[in-house]
Amino acid sequence: MKTRVLFIGGCGRSGSTLLSVFLNAHPGMVSVGELKFLPEWIARDAPCTCGRPVSACEFWRDIAAGLAGRRRAESGESGESATRLGDEELSEVIEAVRDRTGCRVIVDSSKTVADLDRLKRREDIDLYVIHLVRDGRGYLRSRTKPVKHSTVRPEVQEPVSAVKAIGRWLATNLEYSRQDARLPPDRLMRVRYEDFVRDPESELARICGFVGLEFDPAMLEDGMHDCHDIGGNGWRYAQSSAIRLELDESWRRRLSPWQKLLFAVGASWLNRRYGY
Repeated sequence: MKTRVLFIGGCGRSGSTLLSVFLNAHPGMVSVGELKFLPEWIARDAPCTCGRPVSACEFWRDIAAGLAGRRRAESGESGESATRLGDEELSEVIEAVRDRTGCRVIVDSSKTVADLDRLKRREDIDLYVIHLVRDGRGYLRSRTKPVKHSTVRPEVQEPVSAVKAIGRWLATNLEYSRQDARLPPDRLMRVRYEDFVRDPESELARICGFVGLEFDPAMLEDGMHDCHDIGGNGWRYAQSSAIRLELDESWRRRLSPWQKLLFAVGASWLNRRYGY
């Protein structure tokens, strides 16, 4: 039996954590956050979104113990040394989440093309892909300022240069644009962060239809909805219940004239392709 996975891909700082929280509110979907980080979370016994360490979290406890036990049996080591899930482990974790929750769709926001390619190779995965895009100028602003990532990674992420940020935005989105020719048209959807924030009901309904589910108005209710994401943006740890959707366009006043010019020269052509 194939497990349906909705993979959210694209650049970081583009709203994937926010989107996954709202998708998790659908009774037929469950978000696992950035599944690629699960071995690291197990090794650190780090908290998921619920605030409990994975060893004490009702959602992850048995899955984490099973993964560690499998690794001990195969390697004779602690079971926590490998930093990435193997292909078989990836399928087993996804299947365990499906069986535990009974949800038809597992949402993985690992984002990178490398993680997408691993899922594409799995014959037991029924894969759907969202390419989540954000106005590149918003990404540039976010990536060139210090940001505290999360409680498990409490260090402040140092800003990168504007040139490096623009290069990453271009490279990642071009990789996902190439997926247009590599995935069937009914398996790839492009979602703009700004459209989601401005009209969440329309975008969530469109995503539900994409994966074969009916839209549920409960998705629009403020709250974390028993969310157990791994990884993701640090803001989610500060959420108690209410989530305020507010479009971040601080780049308009925070980017310097030369940063705006640099982006216009180097990346505005791709930004226009996405409707910006």
